[in-house]
Amino acid sequence: MPRATTVSPMSQRTKKVWRWFLNLNRPLQVIAALLAIVVFAAPLVYGLIDGNSSADTRIVSPKDGDRIPRSVEIEFFLADSDLRDQENDIAFSHCAGPRCYLLGRLVATGDNRVYQRYEFGPVQLRPGEGRFVLRVDRLGRNKLDALLHEKEKERAASPDNSWKGIEPERLGSEPVHSITVQRVDSP
Repeated sequence: MPRATTVSPMSQRTKKVWRWFLNLNRPLQVIAALLAIVVFAAPLVYGLIDGNSSADTRIVSPKDGDRIPRSVEIEFFLADSDLRDQENDIAFSHCAGPRCYLLGRLVATGDNRVYQRYEFGPVQLRPGEGRFVLRVDRLGRNKLDALLHEKEKERAASPDNSWKGIEPERLGSEPVHSITVQRVDSP
């Protein structure tokens, strides 16, 4: 007994589109094909060109504008190009007011993701405190080593192991990526 075959509506629609396309004259086929490429491929290409691609070094979590607890785990994604770079390192810092506090060098182990736990700000916040800019910067290895050495030297000389931070300009004119977060317990 022969089996009945059914054709789904999608394949009928696809056949109609192909039939229409093949019935066009050659110049119109070229124009239609280019238009289809632009409409469907442009968002993919644009995403790779405009700096928002998934391959850029960035802070993955928390997101810009999130409210965070004092102690939070931060997820970073390091681009393959940054992992292979022999001259530069990726530095992570947080900025509060006019100062930035260099927290260290990001080093990926295994894949491109890095997870770090940090505590932001004092235990008790005063009014106006609690907003932080988290930033990722690409710095020359020697420059980053010098900044970290300066930080450790200042902390060692301080009776309470504190550090006054540095000006954001010393980290570079523009971070690779930055977000603004606010502590949940901000007054």
